[in-house]
Amino acid sequence: MLWAVLGTGVAFAQNFTTFTVLRGMLGAVEMGGFLANYCLVCEWFDTRQRAWAGNAIYLVWAVGVMSLPGIAYFVRDWRHLELIISVPLLLFIFSFWLLPESPHWLLTHNKAEEAEELLRRAATVSRLKLPPFKLKLPSSEYEEKDEKTSACMYCLNSQR
Repeated sequence: MLWAVLGTGVAFAQNFTTFTVLRGMLGAVEMGGFLANYCLVCEWFDTRQRAWAGNAIYLVWAVGVMSLPGIAYFVRDWRHLELIISVPLLLFIFSFWLLPESPHWLLTHNKAEEAEELLRRAATVSRLKLPPFKLKLPSSEYEEKDEKTSACMYCLNSQR
């Protein structure tokens, strides 16, 4: 959502300083969004498909960037162009209610039952039959680490 708000704000920037600051903030938000999406994709895909799925995210982004000159050819005003590429991002507001939480995030926040239910639903959608299982909460070793340790890095470094 911040992505859409900053992009829309850029379209209404009245001076170069405001434009530059908003574009800088927008760039930071974009990179954070890409990293979060990549981590989520890595969690939900099997190790054999993870590289392909992770790269597919950036392929979609690359196609969007390559189509931008064609759109800009027809929309000559940069403010209108910024609105055209930013306002549709407001549709992602609904993704908070449509996308499930990360199972690893749920585990690191002591919500093992919710993570189990989520994995069972994912298996059902994927038409997989899961054996009975019980998720364990992360060891106290993780909890004692510095709070700045990223849950994403914990998930990627954990033994599977």
